[in-house]
Amino acid sequence: MLGIGMNISSANLSKKGNAAFDPLTATPIAVWDIRVLSSLWQDAAGTIPVTADSDPVGRVDDLSGSGNYLYQTTAASRPTFHTAGGLFWLAYDGVDDQLLHSIAVAGAFAAAVEIASLKSSYTGLFATGAMMMLAKTGAGSGGKWGTHTGVVDAPAGSALSVADRCVLMMDGAASGAFYRNDVADGSYSATNGQSPAHLGGFNPVQATGMKFFGGIFKAGSFGANRSPVNKWLGRAAGLSL
Repeated sequence: MLGIGMNISSANLSKKGNAAFDPLTATPIAVWDIRVLSSLWQDAAGTIPVTADSDPVGRVDDLSGSGNYLYQTTAASRPTFHTAGGLFWLAYDGVDDQLLHSIAVAGAFAAAVEIASLKSSYTGLFATGAMMMLAKTGAGSGGKWGTHTGVVDAPAGSALSVADRCVLMMDGAASGAFYRNDVADGSYSATNGQSPAHLGGFNPVQATGMKFFGGIFKAGSFGANRSPVNKWLGRAAGLSL
């Protein structure tokens, strides 16, 4: 067993990220932190705790207190927990691994990830009923990430590649800016990435092979908390932003 379990509390969330920032002060509606072992479960019901490297993960509790946990009822589609070098993450196989959620509102979202593999078409990282983040890897995309309308992509400025570890953020409810590692990286509008077909979290049809270190979702924009959120998630991924 791993001796890395932590109590779920505002204080612990702050200590595990930017020491000067508590993500709960940003009034999020979901916080997922893979460093908090006590929030990880092997089953979707949350009855079998994750205790060791390579355990499957069927549920990730929401540390905001809002109950917006991530889950997967199909055992074969669960990502795998790993830890090494002081980092903690979920590994997605890029084939059918998927975590679902029940968030059905627009908002701002940020995730700390590392790309492990890229497909030959657009590849979903996260989706809500009103927006989604994805790596656009098809012809002419240059491996850029952005949103997808179902017909054309609206990529941000940076290209993603295998082994790219970064914090990606879409900041705004219906329109706003992309950020990559807290650097402005393009913008999006209400016409992009708003497909109910993509509701459900990490979309398995568009699944990317990746490491997932954590994420924060907020209704509306992060506002003044944008940079602290990026830094906090960057710490989770071993980045100094």
